Amino acid sequence: MLRFLRIIVTDPWIRLALLIAGGLHIVIWLLLLFFIPHVPFLLLSYNIHIGINDTGAWWYVLFLPLLGLSLGIVNTLIAAYFFLKERLVSYYCMGAVVLVQCILLLAAFALVMLNR
Repeated sequence: MLRFLRIIVTDPWIRLALLIAGGLHIVIWLLLLFFIPHVPFLLLSYNIHIGINDTGAWWYVLFLPLLGLSLGIVNTLIAAYFFLKERLVSYYCMGAVVLVQCILLLAAFALVMLNR
């Protein structure tokens, strides 16, 4: 565990990726908690051909940031594993964490706009 923390502290690119991904993750949580109405049913999916595909309880939208958190933790652990062997692979893993958080932020924004 100490070796993992040392990797995060010493490498500026991994630290930057973690800070960006963590900031995006906090924005996703705040966006979904404060801008999604807490009503019995929300629109969860919309298709331009059919219309509304799926409805569900308001807390179903919280699976989106939980998915981002789990993928972020797994990718960060993989990056820490490969850091001493192949540093470039760990940078790719951390870049993927940031990319996943950006995509989930877009999905959270779409959910907010769909349920306005």
